[in-house]
Amino acid sequence: MYSRKKKRTLLTFNRPTSPRLRRKRRKRRRERRKKSLASSEESSSSYGSYKMQMQIHAKMKRHQKWLNSLPKENQLVLTPYEMFKEKLFMMFKCIAYVTHLVLFLYVCLYG
Repeated sequence: MYSRKKKRTLLTFNRPTSPRLRRKRRKRRRERRKKSLASSEESSSSYGSYKMQMQIHAKMKRHQKWLNSLPKENQLVLTPYEMFKEKLFMMFKCIAYVTHLVLFLYVCLYG
C-alpha cells in the first residue's frame, strides 16, 4: 500500500504564525512596496525618499487617528496642504515675534 498525502485541515490555517515567518512576510511586503514606489513616476528611485514617504504616511495615519478620537463637533478635517499652510503661518508669526523682540531690545539698549 502506498501512503496517501495528508489532507490539509482548517486547523493548520489557524495556527499562529512563527516570528520567522512574520519577519519574512514583512520583508517581502516591504520589498514589494518599495518596488511599486520606485516604479511609479512621482517618486525618485532613492531609498531615502521612500523612507520619507513612509514617515509622512505614518504621520498622516496618526493624525487621522487623533482626529477620529475627537468628539464630532471638534473635528476639523485638514488636508495636508492646509496643515502645511498652518505650519508656515505659525513659523512666520514666530519670526515676526522674535524680530519685534530684538528690535525692542535694540531700541531700549541703544536708542
